Formats: sequence, C-alpha cells, structure tokens
Amino acid sequence: MEGAQRDRLCHDRLSNERLARWSDVITRQGSVVLRCSSQGDMLAAAKAGLGISALSCFVAAHDPDLVRVAPQKLVSVADLWLLAHPDLVNLPAVRAVLDFVTACAREDRVRLRG
Repeated sequence: MEGAQRDRLCHDRLSNERLARWSDVITRQGSVVLRCSSQGDMLAAAKAGLGISALSCFVAAHDPDLVRVAPQKLVSVADLWLLAHPDLVNLPAVRAVLDFVTACAREDRVRLRG
C-alpha cells in the first residue's frame, strides 16, 4: 500500500478531535470520502467498500469481510471508561453491572488493546 492513493474514511472532528487527527495521519494518502462520528458507522462504511479506515482492533479484528492493511497495531488513542453516578454506585443492581463490565474488560484486555 506504500504510496497508494485510497479513498479514506476518517473520524469526525466534532465527535473526537484526537481520533480524527490520528485517522487523518494514518490514512493520509488519498481523498476523504466520508467522516464518521462512531466506530459502528466507520465499520459499516468500510464493509460497504467505501474506503480504507483506521478502526480499533476490538471492532474490526474478527470481521471476515475486512482485511488488515497495517502490519501491526498503530497506536492506542482512546481510553475505556465506565461511569456511574456517585449516588447510585452502591445500589446492588448498579454495582452488579459495574462488577460484570469490569470483569469482562479484564478478561478481554488483550483483545481490547489490539
């Protein structure tokens, strides 16, 4: 792909400036054909063949319709946050969800990191 001109799918600057700058650098050659505000929209556009995109490994790695063009993980640009209102965090139902999501993230940490 070195030197190739590709139609590019990039992240929308309004939704995430840091991710948008990163995707612009990673996919700098070619014309921007679409800017997306979510990974889901970016995934759908890439699967539809609209262009090349910088997607997180967690979103794209196990999709047989996509082909990785970067030889390795490029960079980590986003953190994963789990938030709860302080007044609700100790309610049994809320605590159960927080504990479950935390356990899932720990179990899948290798996949989440790409």
